[in-house]
Amino acid sequence: MKVSQRIPSREHVAAMFDSIGKVYDMTNRVISFGQDLWFRKALVQTIPFDRPLEMIDIATGTCDQLLINLELRKNIVKAVGIDVSTEMMKVGVKKVFKAGFGSIVKLLVEDGHSTSFQDHSFDIATLSFGIRNFMDPQKGLKEIFRILKEKGSIHVLEFSTPQSFLFKKGFLFYIRYILPFLGALFSSNLKAYRYLNETIETFAQREEFNKLLEIAGFKDVAYRSIFFGIVTIYTGKKL
Repeated sequence: MKVSQRIPSREHVAAMFDSIGKVYDMTNRVISFGQDLWFRKALVQTIPFDRPLEMIDIATGTCDQLLINLELRKNIVKAVGIDVSTEMMKVGVKKVFKAGFGSIVKLLVEDGHSTSFQDHSFDIATLSFGIRNFMDPQKGLKEIFRILKEKGSIHVLEFSTPQSFLFKKGFLFYIRYILPFLGALFSSNLKAYRYLNETIETFAQREEFNKLLEIAGFKDVAYRSIFFGIVTIYTGKKL
């Protein structure tokens, strides 16, 4: 099975996510067979728990990752979430207050390429299933490096293609043909879920993404693929 080389445009990402914001969570549960929250919990295991932390969750969307971070890491004393989609953030605000974290969370509609934060503002940065959507991923990673404190760390969760031949064939068939159909069924936006499979197939993975982290300035970069290689966790430190 030949992998598509079409590079999808990121020009209208905010509008695309605005259009599916209200059904995003439900659709994610369906197309991932309920595993998306498990993936996010796996990312939390890489977050330090030995000291108080100020956190930023970039491309926070409906705040799933931000909330799971707070639920599983009680040492997070302050959390900021940013995203370019206003409609996704509206859903996120409701979830944050319902979970009882309104007093320590601040949500802002901002572009991760160029944020409003000062240098050395956060101890950790999380970014789940969002770096693929950056117009310039390298610029976004450099911005994260800038706003992290010394000894801070980045924690990225992203889709990847399995390395096993059989799993790869099955995964590509699913994301090319089944996933767009299911996504369109629940969101009425076929284009958004075709965009999803195109970005998964063409975005930097594993060693290639580690190189982007290193170019941005991060040290001790590492990755770990989980769930048959469908998802990969990346980490790096600002030393």
